[in-house]
Amino acid sequence: MLDFHSPKLGDIEWVRSALRHSKHKGCYYTFATMYSWALRYNTEIAGYKDMLFSRGGKDQSYYIYPVGKYDVSEAISLISEDAASRGIDKLTIIAEEWQKEELEAAFPERFECVLSRDDCDYVYNSSDLIDLAGRKYHGKRNHISKFKRNYENYTYEDITESSIPECMEVLRKWCDGMEIDYTNEIYPEYEAIRRCFADMELLGIIGGLIRVSGSVVAFTLGERLNEDTFVVHFEKAIPDFGEAYTVINQSFAERRLKEYKYINREEDLGMEGLRKAKLSYNPAFLVNKYYIKEL
Repeated sequence: MLDFHSPKLGDIEWVRSALRHSKHKGCYYTFATMYSWALRYNTEIAGYKDMLFSRGGKDQSYYIYPVGKYDVSEAISLISEDAASRGIDKLTIIAEEWQKEELEAAFPERFECVLSRDDCDYVYNSSDLIDLAGRKYHGKRNHISKFKRNYENYTYEDITESSIPECMEVLRKWCDGMEIDYTNEIYPEYEAIRRCFADMELLGIIGGLIRVSGSVVAFTLGERLNEDTFVVHFEKAIPDFGEAYTVINQSFAERRLKEYKYINREEDLGMEGLRKAKLSYNPAFLVNKYYIKEL
């Protein structure tokens, strides 16, 4: 029987040990993601032997494809037993392309696989986001040039413990600009960012910020996904500083991410504006994600 529970900081080491044995590319395969977004996705995790299992959704109705050192048949059997114990008749598993293929090979004709375009991660060549070279990035270079003209005294710096309160103030102003009430109810993204800031070092989170006239106007947060990929979890800017998104994106990549081949900037969740923005940076590829349902 799998012992599922909400992610807690004490789970970090065994979760990371399991993740080291996976060739995953998806942004949800980091402990910081599981922990910080637990409120939003109702995430629970469980360990068994050298395997990591996770589930989420209302009543934990879907499972993330297991990672670690696993036998596919044993892993799926364990998930099936857990689902049955919860009154779930048929499994729903979220998986990447290679995981889908692995599952189909192990269980022919047992599952139906549907691509979830809204959940596909955008992955970029780090060199593209750093250099912004060529005609395809002409607009991005213009945004940066405009920002520099308007705010000649702007500066970039890495986020430290002392600058976290200022970044949280940017987040609150962003929420105000989006007309999101985070005071009367815990807004999930606000809570996810707060959790990342609260335990940055332990979670392995790093970030950068932009100042204008000494005040923080934008920040970004992310973490190492694997040997060649860094995942950017959050980017926020005060609404009046629109071009700051382009500036913090490029500045952070240039200063902190040169060692990585790829930068994963997560999914667009089906939001038209967000999809347009992510496509405008010309991704190298998408990490396709599938909803795999038992027939």
